[in-house]
Amino acid sequence: MKLKIKLLIALLLILAPFGAIRVWYKLTDNFYIEGIQNNFPYHAEWDVKAPSKKEQNDFLASIQKPLKYLNKGAQVFAFETEDGKYVVKFFKFKHSKPSYFVEILPPIYPFKEYKEAKRVKKLDKIALIFKGHIDAYNHDKEDTGLVWLHLNKTTDQFPNVHIIDKLGRSFTIDLDDIVFVVQKKGVVLRDALTKDLKTNDPKKAEQDLKLIVDLYFREYKKGIYDCDHGLDHNTGFTFDGQSFRFDVGKMSYGEEYKTRAFIEKDMIKVTSMMSEWLDRHFPRYEKEIMKEVKSHVDSHLQNL
Repeated sequence: MKLKIKLLIALLLILAPFGAIRVWYKLTDNFYIEGIQNNFPYHAEWDVKAPSKKEQNDFLASIQKPLKYLNKGAQVFAFETEDGKYVVKFFKFKHSKPSYFVEILPPIYPFKEYKEAKRVKKLDKIALIFKGHIDAYNHDKEDTGLVWLHLNKTTDQFPNVHIIDKLGRSFTIDLDDIVFVVQKKGVVLRDALTKDLKTNDPKKAEQDLKLIVDLYFREYKKGIYDCDHGLDHNTGFTFDGQSFRFDVGKMSYGEEYKTRAFIEKDMIKVTSMMSEWLDRHFPRYEKEIMKEVKSHVDSHLQNL
């Protein structure tokens, strides 16, 4: 019996550090300043046209006060301005670097070639995410709520800003030295629909879904497409009621997205996701709402 107790205590002592790490990740979402820093060289293809002077001045005025932690995604940490106008997204560059175990491999054959292949693969992934943002900014800025892309480091273009993380810790960062994206703040589709249907307003939910359909057709017309739909959390509404797309890291530009064959096939996927979400969360409204939404899709298709 004493041996079992000793073994249990030993096991708990071994597992305790892992438990502490899990708790820390939960409390902080694993945000730390070094994780949003990078040492990439300048890439001309990552430069885009600057926002209008008004947009620049509005954003710079909004960041006079600290940015507060909002949430995290697969690719970014998101912070919001105090006035509620903007979300500033900092990229997670932890995922752009080879793992610790790869880094400690000696720089000799065959490890040298392996390390280089891993490094290039990680950078290619980041470059693809950047391209998604650039395509969205250049071809669909209005419908993605994008205000500013800062994908190359700059000098004396931005002030230092204060940010407050999930734990309430305060940091000062030099925006010139950080890669970030500025986007309008809004409400994701699933939250809008939940609010509509919890207040027994299926007509409002129907209208919301029709606005998302309108968003897709505007994007098709421009030749812009999100390769990772994520319908319920990647689309939504700005606070003035305009439908727009939140996550643009997998957006792509191409003439094929304008074709009727592509649009019809994609709309089947989109309406299926809408129907599945409603059936899972608010089944009593699914048939009623989707009948009208599909009719709205048909009217768009007739006008192609």
